[in-house]
Amino acid sequence: MIKPQIKQLKVENNSILLCCGKEKCPSVKKSEKDLFEIKDDFGGGVKLDKDQISLLSEAVDKLEEMG
Repeated sequence: MIKPQIKQLKVENNSILLCCGKEKCPSVKKSEKDLFEIKDDFGGGVKLDKDQISLLSEAVDKLEEMG
C-alpha cells in the first residue's frame, strides 16, 4: 500500500485536517471535554484522550520495528 505524505495541517471549522493534497483527508477535533476524535479517510473514527494520542507516535515506531 502506498502511503500519501502529509503535506500540511489545514484548519477547517473545528477540525485539523492532515492533508496530503488529495481528496479525502483524516481529521482530528476536540469532541468532548477531555476527548479528541480522529476520523479516517473512510468514515471510521475513534475518540481518545490526550494521553492516548500522545502515545500514538511511539506505538507506530514500535509497530514498524516489529516489521
